[in-house]
Amino acid sequence: MLSKELLGAVSVVLTAVAYVPYFHSILQRQTKPHLFSWIIWTLVAGIVCAAQYVKGAGPGSWMAGFTALMCLGVAAFAVDRGEKNITRGDWIALGGGFLAIVLWRLTENPLGAVLIACLIDLFACYPTYRKSYAKPWEESATSYSLQALRAVFALAALESYSIVTALPPAVLIVLNGFLTCLLLWRRAVVGSAKKLGGR
Repeated sequence: MLSKELLGAVSVVLTAVAYVPYFHSILQRQTKPHLFSWIIWTLVAGIVCAAQYVKGAGPGSWMAGFTALMCLGVAAFAVDRGEKNITRGDWIALGGGFLAIVLWRLTENPLGAVLIACLIDLFACYPTYRKSYAKPWEESATSYSLQALRAVFALAALESYSIVTALPPAVLIVLNGFLTCLLLWRRAVVGSAKKLGGR
């Protein structure tokens, strides 16, 4: 049986492995992250790390803390190299995310904080999902699939299992897995449409 510390370390290493090619593709101007998503994801990861730590998650909280740092880095790159097409829906998602953060600050309860953090994550996903549907080659399917995998290791690394500690990595598995599938599906559809259009 693998130790919790080793599982936590694997989740951090997988996080780094997922972000290195993502940063590289941003520098190559292939990936164009949506600033709104990454600002909110930075805040959510920080909230989740704090809540998990308070509830005794141990090494299972390492991934969230490291993720907050990585998301902050992507947000910084997104200012100059990110998606420039900002829609009304993106602004609504950003506003909803910040409103949920205000609600979180008013919540003294770690369970309430984590439930709100997961809600914020859903708001944060909208701009990236919307952009990925229209421009599936401007996000990294490999990176998001690794994000889902590292959340599996973070879930396994938890020293204390409860809704507070287990829900955040479980939500990450679902959201990143869905985005990976969306990207692959849209690439296949758009690629097929291009082939048909060329005939």
